[in-house]
Amino acid sequence: MAMKSKQINFYMMPDDVAGLEAYLVDTGWVILPDRGNTISPVTISYIINNKHVLFYFALESQLNQIKYRSIDNKNLLIVDAMESPVIEFFYPTLNFSENKINPGRIYFDLTCFNKEKSEIVLKNQIFINAANRFFKDFKKIFGKNKFRADFASPSFLQKLESFSCRTVFKLSDSFKTNLFYFTLFTNFSTL
Repeated sequence: MAMKSKQINFYMMPDDVAGLEAYLVDTGWVILPDRGNTISPVTISYIINNKHVLFYFALESQLNQIKYRSIDNKNLLIVDAMESPVIEFFYPTLNFSENKINPGRIYFDLTCFNKEKSEIVLKNQIFINAANRFFKDFKKIFGKNKFRADFASPSFLQKLESFSCRTVFKLSDSFKTNLFYFTLFTNFSTL
């Protein structure tokens, strides 16, 4: 079996965070920082206020299955996303004053490497079903408003509409090294 994963790139506004957090709580997910002396559930606003852009969503019922790596001499734990039942969440960075927009990313692995069996195996089915449901719901909310090849929240598109007709935004894809320019028109039906 080959390694399998799923990913969504997206744009959202800080105001969208409260709705996302409410959804997570209602569906049994908790939010974990990517690293710390101890790793325990936090709020998204805590993470954003502390300038973190990477964090994880885990099912509260599966917190005991999360694996960590430690950084020697630093007393620091890091979530091992490859081995753990977690969804990786990169918060998008938006700097409208400098016309820079970096997409966020939601990502998870369906598989992991089983060291005992020396083979790639599926992560537990409860996690896979819940993660697939999360992706489906996320696309339902964000998918109606496509921006470039990524998803965008309605409030993000509304913010962009407030700019002049020919604003040029520098869109940098955090997961590639190239930067490119995109001319944005207020008529989004042509995108």
